[in-house]
Amino acid sequence: MKKTRFMKVTALVILSLGMLSACGGKGGSDTTKEEVKVEKSGFPIVKESLELTMFAPSNGLGAYEDMAALNTYAKKTGISFTYTTPPSSDLSAKLNLAFASGDIPDVIYGAGTGGALSKAVEIQYGGTTLIPLESYIDDGYAPNLKAILEAYPNIRKSITAPDGHIYSLPSLSGKYNIQDEEFAKKPELTRGTIWYNGKWLEKLGLKEPKTITEFYEMLVKFRDEDPNGNGKADEIPLSSAKLDSLRPWFLNAFGLYSQEQQVNEQGKVIYGAIDENYRHYIEFMHKLYKEKLLDQEVFSQSDDQKKAKGLANQLGAYTDWFSYFTSGKDENTGALEDPMAYPLSSEYSPEAFLSTNDGVSTGAFAITNKAKSPEAAIRWVDYFYSNEGAQFLKIGPDKEEGGFWHYDKNANGDEVKVYNEEVDRANTEDARAKVTPDYGLVVPKIGAENVVLINEKNEKVEPKAFAVWLDGELAEKVASYEKVGWPTLYMSKEQQDQLGSTMQTDLYTYVEGQEAKWITGKEELTDASWEKYVGTLKQIGVDKFIEVYQEAYDNWKNT
Repeated sequence: MKKTRFMKVTALVILSLGMLSACGGKGGSDTTKEEVKVEKSGFPIVKESLELTMFAPSNGLGAYEDMAALNTYAKKTGISFTYTTPPSSDLSAKLNLAFASGDIPDVIYGAGTGGALSKAVEIQYGGTTLIPLESYIDDGYAPNLKAILEAYPNIRKSITAPDGHIYSLPSLSGKYNIQDEEFAKKPELTRGTIWYNGKWLEKLGLKEPKTITEFYEMLVKFRDEDPNGNGKADEIPLSSAKLDSLRPWFLNAFGLYSQEQQVNEQGKVIYGAIDENYRHYIEFMHKLYKEKLLDQEVFSQSDDQKKAKGLANQLGAYTDWFSYFTSGKDENTGALEDPMAYPLSSEYSPEAFLSTNDGVSTGAFAITNKAKSPEAAIRWVDYFYSNEGAQFLKIGPDKEEGGFWHYDKNANGDEVKVYNEEVDRANTEDARAKVTPDYGLVVPKIGAENVVLINEKNEKVEPKAFAVWLDGELAEKVASYEKVGWPTLYMSKEQQDQLGSTMQTDLYTYVEGQEAKWITGKEELTDASWEKYVGTLKQIGVDKFIEVYQEAYDNWKNT
């Protein structure tokens, strides 16, 4: 680790050391580093003010130089930034141009957003423009992140490139929050789920299904027994907009994590869409569609069209983040009647499970070889891997420091956090977006519990009924069922070259197109059509795909 050196040497020797530092050292920097005294703990991070430069995506509502969270943190740390903030839609192009020209800021922040700082980009520029970060972490300049990596070794494996270096820091799920263990234990939704119309279940005397057979039988009753009571056969037993939210639930019921790469219990990489159980999944989905148990407009309708059916009380089971988004019921009363689905089992997968991701998103923060003080930069970002820092980043400072909320005392004398008078109570997120970059972007942090902000000082500070009820549903129907089918990992340049730039996309495009044809019956699924389908995927390169991903997984596992 670089340490500040106080040497009584000749000017010539000082100049020589400065030139060597500019050419070599941990970061391979091509600019002369400043001799900056960086504190490994506490604040400020530097005694003398330090200004760095940052490349980051705009969140579309707030300018970084005006964000109260960043400006307050600059006073706390002694480190400020000048910003280059292209819109997210232009992020990849601007970042690629910066890399190619060499005109790149000291740090890259939030560029995992939209995949701009992708793993492939990290591999391309790692060790040259992007400096290795692991020594700064291990030497004590990132104590919060280091503690997390020690508690969860798989995270270090997932953020380490094939050459053994860490070139970017991650955005991490709250399940890794070691400073708030109660929050870390709470399961969370990582995608839309299936919800049931509770009144229909009650009217028909049905229990929530736990097997694929029980689910099918429930849908039949939804179709045939007029559960909405209008005397019309207008019920739609199961609906979604496309299959993106619906597909994972049924793939899991047939023992698969996804249509693409996954690892089985033996550590073998398979491609889900050529597994025999995938064929059983297709057969089941076609049965639902043919019998009008699955919405006949599932492949063509918009989310708004699906929601209109929910508002008309036509849906028995449907997908959404929360049930009331589709049902239109009151969040804290009627929505509590509509249960979340259990993961389903089947004869092909007797043990129900729910596929999830590992909660690690790379590309959230990187330091370039232009950085005046990598130590200062990594200490600056490390605060957001603490519970306190993550919550500060989420809501920013109070009104006195330019924030959108203020401290007040309620009638009982308790201190509470209240939205400022000018904040639109119906759209508080716009106000938040103007004070922090932690709004719709993949930023470097640990997930943390939401800070309670209230509309007026005497409002009761208590969780909403739906939130409390949802915690119970998640604890019962998600927590013990979650499994990760594929870890976050890097592929070497050689492995990327073997796959080419389009193989994965070509495979998935064909799989998704054929899925729709078979489910809707536009093409019949037979032994011959299945063999043709698998043969086409082999021609595209699925065997090579599996081989390369197996090698990448083995490298990750053995790191």
